[in-house]
Amino acid sequence: RGSSDLEIDIEQIRVSENAFCAGKSIEESGLRQKFGVILLAIMRAGGTMEFNPSGKAPIEAGNVLIAMGERPMLKRMEEEVED
Repeated sequence: RGSSDLEIDIEQIRVSENAFCAGKSIEESGLRQKFGVILLAIMRAGGTMEFNPSGKAPIEAGNVLIAMGERPMLKRMEEEVED
């Protein structure tokens, strides 16, 4: 027991037009498995927030994913989703 080495962070990641996950559901995108993150919410165009989205929730270009996870994995996710 005691202190943990895990560096947990929350990041806002904008989905680019050519992101591999754009146009897929959360489930289809495999984001959770690939990066080991928890998707807390999706901010839709127009600013509406979808908290604790289900696996069937669609991810669209321009959405902002609010994800929690380990810093290095969030960084990788950011590189793959924002570019």
